[in-house]
Amino acid sequence: MARILTVDQQSLQLAQHIIAQGGVIAIPTDTVYGVACDPTSKEAVQRLFVVKHRPAQKTVQILVAQLSDIHQYGLSIPFPLDMVAQHFCPGGFSPICNVDDPDTALVTVRTQTDEHGNIHRTQAVRVPAHLEAQQILALCGPLAASSANISGMQAATSAQEVEQMLGDSVDLILDAGPTPGPVASTVCAYNAQEPQCMQILREGTIPMTEVREFAQQVLAEHMNHEEHVMKHEQRIAE
Repeated sequence: MARILTVDQQSLQLAQHIIAQGGVIAIPTDTVYGVACDPTSKEAVQRLFVVKHRPAQKTVQILVAQLSDIHQYGLSIPFPLDMVAQHFCPGGFSPICNVDDPDTALVTVRTQTDEHGNIHRTQAVRVPAHLEAQQILALCGPLAASSANISGMQAATSAQEVEQMLGDSVDLILDAGPTPGPVASTVCAYNAQEPQCMQILREGTIPMTEVREFAQQVLAEHMNHEEHVMKHEQRIAE
């Protein structure tokens, strides 16, 4: 079976070594336990999919210590989703980023073609509000991650559940006690055709109504600001 180690400096250094060697580890977060690996290693990400028995057409998130970390991979979050993300992160909120850099090092990017033939490249990200997860990310860097479970089954909320479900298919299980779970993060994307430009792809720990209410507030403040600027410019022109 996989080693289960309490999160401390020694186990963190071991996790860093395993990630650097293309391994897959299980880590605690503020929602459920996750399986994680180097998001720039094709072999590591493929192995993560094998561990979970996850269908190849699905994607995985990137866990980062802070939202600004997305810029190192050429990612951006469109308005007003960026403001919503700043409000709910760190926490159980996963915004869908645009991939602006065609040469991004990420191998986890989702590529889709719309009905007009336009290509869209996106990546879901999350900033966990969890001390041990933050310690792991601080040492190992951003990680490709998905819930610790066999695809389609309920996600593990303890190191022992990870061990029971995934066995020795992961190289290390970092134990920080039980997580709140089993509900995962709320996933949102920008969509101009949706109310408040928010498309809720998965409702999780943060209710959809709460997300939309804050987005509406952001849009209203933005509109008021734009009107104020326009009136000011008109007064100057007069």
